[in-house]
Amino acid sequence: MSVTPPARPEDLDFPNAITPYDRANILTYARVLDVAEGRDIIDGHDWREASIIILGCDPDKDEPAARRCWDAHVARARWITTEGLPLFIAGDGGR
Repeated sequence: MSVTPPARPEDLDFPNAITPYDRANILTYARVLDVAEGRDIIDGHDWREASIIILGCDPDKDEPAARRCWDAHVARARWITTEGLPLFIAGDGGR
C-alpha cells in the first residue's frame, strides 16, 4: 500500500489560525508528532525516513528543504495540540 503525501503549502510559516490545510492534514500532524516525540508509530523511523513516508520530502535530494518542511510540520502539530486545539474544535478557523 502506497501512501500519498499531503500537498504542502509553499509558505511553511503558518498563521495563528486553523487553515484548510490543517483540517485536511490533521492525521499527518499526528503521524509527524508521534515520530518527533519518539512514539515511532511507523516502525522506529527517524525524521529523515519519516519525512519521505509522511510528507514526501526527500532529505537525500535536498536535506535543508526536507528539514525545514519536517520542522515546520512538527511545530505546527505542537501548536495545534496546544493553542490551536480550541480553534480546531470550534471550527471557526480562529476568525
